[in-house]
Amino acid sequence: MAAYDPPPTFTYRIAKEAGTGFSIGALASTPYHFYKGIASMPRGSRITGGLQNIRMRSPATAGSWAVWCSLFGASECAAAHLRAKEDPWNTIIGGAAASGILTLRKGPGPTVRAALFTGWLIGLVEGVQIVMANRFKSTAQGVPVQIVQQEPAGALPDDLRLFLSSTQLSINEKQN
Repeated sequence: MAAYDPPPTFTYRIAKEAGTGFSIGALASTPYHFYKGIASMPRGSRITGGLQNIRMRSPATAGSWAVWCSLFGASECAAAHLRAKEDPWNTIIGGAAASGILTLRKGPGPTVRAALFTGWLIGLVEGVQIVMANRFKSTAQGVPVQIVQQEPAGALPDDLRLFLSSTQLSINEKQN
């Protein structure tokens, strides 16, 4: 068996996951924190309260998402390196490991439950992706390729050309 040569993109993938997680956390939490800020303020200052709540709480939520996603990326890359192959199992293992690591403080029971649930959920998503990819791949293989010949620039469409030629004939007949 040949030695596994890891792709040089593991560091890039982890950093990309962290950035993606921060962006998702910031964008997804903004409407939530805005609504919570509006709901907790009196009538005269609801908009400013919503914006203030976004400024105070959204970065913390985005940071939490960045931590989870970077840990997920690191676990996924570690699984790919240890297993010496790239496949959906790395994603499932990475998600389960990330959830398990983040719930270690709560004890072994919640850690195992969180890891199993997250692994199951990510496995479900990966399975749906595989099924959909196979479904659309099989329908795309049966479709024949049609080559469409373009008309030169300035050419009239066939319908319009036929209409104009018939109109020209009727004009010529009236003149004779």
